[in-house]
Amino acid sequence: MANEHSFKLLQEYLDAAKSGGEKGRTAGSPYNFEFYVPDEKASPDSAQLRRVALTLPPPARLDFRSGSDLPATTHLALGKLLGACGVTYEFSGRGEGEDMSHASLRRFVPGAAGAQRERRLQQMTAAQELGAVRTALRVGRGVTVAFGGCVLGLAPHERVELLQRLAKALDSAQGARLRGVQVLLGEGYGVDNLGRLCLDASDHALLWAKHLLEADVDKCAARREAVARLSVLETSVAGACGLAMVYSTPGLRMTPEYTAFLVGLAAGGHRPMRPLGAYHELPLCVVPMRAQGSTGAGAGAASGQESAEPNGGGGWAVNTELGFLSVPVNASAAEVHHFVEACGPEALAAMRRNREAAAAAEDLRAAAERRLRLRRLGREAGLSMPRFRAAALRLLQHADALQARACADLMSGLEIVIGEVNSVAPDGAHVAIAWDFDV
Repeated sequence: MANEHSFKLLQEYLDAAKSGGEKGRTAGSPYNFEFYVPDEKASPDSAQLRRVALTLPPPARLDFRSGSDLPATTHLALGKLLGACGVTYEFSGRGEGEDMSHASLRRFVPGAAGAQRERRLQQMTAAQELGAVRTALRVGRGVTVAFGGCVLGLAPHERVELLQRLAKALDSAQGARLRGVQVLLGEGYGVDNLGRLCLDASDHALLWAKHLLEADVDKCAARREAVARLSVLETSVAGACGLAMVYSTPGLRMTPEYTAFLVGLAAGGHRPMRPLGAYHELPLCVVPMRAQGSTGAGAGAASGQESAEPNGGGGWAVNTELGFLSVPVNASAAEVHHFVEACGPEALAAMRRNREAAAAAEDLRAAAERRLRLRRLGREAGLSMPRFRAAALRLLQHADALQARACADLMSGLEIVIGEVNSVAPDGAHVAIAWDFDV
């Protein structure tokens, strides 16, 4: 019965692929195939069967101008299905290995759309399981879990395996008092500046259990309380000075030098910056003390900033790209007041220009989403705003051409990210297209 049902479903899949639309089923629903085929590993006289289960996304729309009977992505999907059943399927068209990083949208989108939907289907279950395991650890064990940089790039199913390993470690460390602790899965061991208990993601559950039993839970709690007190101090100092916020670079934040800076600014900041109320939108970033003549303003500073060093030391800067000021941690309250009042207007002007540019980009983004029926149009980290605006505008300008080439139907419902090259996210979350794409 399973084979008969799957053969009928396969015929339905082929009909949908050839006609460019779906017949007799909910549009956008995946195709779940289940076949029982002879087991090659069993003896020749055995009637043993093995189960083959595979889910394929809906077939891509066929570009009838291509002269092909089926879309290339459908050929590849059929090859995957028949290959799993032990049947050889040859297709001479474009394969998955061809470099499409700078291909035209007409060539890239059909394959990318199919690959994105297939990968997304594969990852959905793992992502749901990931959320369920994290919730179980929080509710059942009182432990919250964060992922470090080396783990964030892993696929959901790989992170699920890490959480399952952590659950085993917690089972082996029954005597540990860990309720309320946040565990950071990343690199190395110990307690970080934010009070998180660090475990090395590359190690096994027994070693984790050993570190959990030896963990200094009181130290974790003390550091979390210190972080909370520092946040209150930052907020109060910003309010007293009439600033939007005062913050520091990550490596500086929990140091005595930064706390002393805040205390000194609070003690010397008996009046807000002048003119009153002028800087309530302006952020102030505190950076490490720099040697005489050094350039840059530390982490968080971007290109486009100008040096402004009232005392000849480094760390004083106006970030004209993002619109904030940075000062060195050894600055006095009087120096900070003078610097903000002298250079604040320049930073605020940059902030307002950026805000206007962002609003214009948002209008273009929303218009492109509506015109091409995208689920979302986003910008890849690191891509400049001018390039994003240019790409969104070109999508709007070429919308009719894209629809004429059947790309629009393929792009409908996709999450498109404007980046440097064409690609499909490994987890199927989005399709990236080059900002200087060719239709």
